[in-house]
Amino acid sequence: AGRPRMKPPRIGVVGYLGKPTQSNNVETLAIVATVLKMGASNYAKYGTEKSIGTKMISLCGNVKKPGAYEIPFGMTLREIIYDIGGGIVG
Repeated sequence: AGRPRMKPPRIGVVGYLGKPTQSNNVETLAIVATVLKMGASNYAKYGTEKSIGTKMISLCGNVKKPGAYEIPFGMTLREIIYDIGGGIVG
């Protein structure tokens, strides 16, 4: 009946290479250098009022230009597929 389920260890106990870590959001850590280089106010110009910044995406499938892209928050799927991906193949 009410048995606890097995849960993975918390990253503060066992993280990268089995060592404790508090770094669980690699995407956020990867952008730190860019924010420091550009300055927070310049970086804040990207995205929307409620979602500042950029997001890494992988665009694949039946698009003309598949690849990994960094886009500002707030882009529509139509903008991603047609403006960045070059449209649908066929």
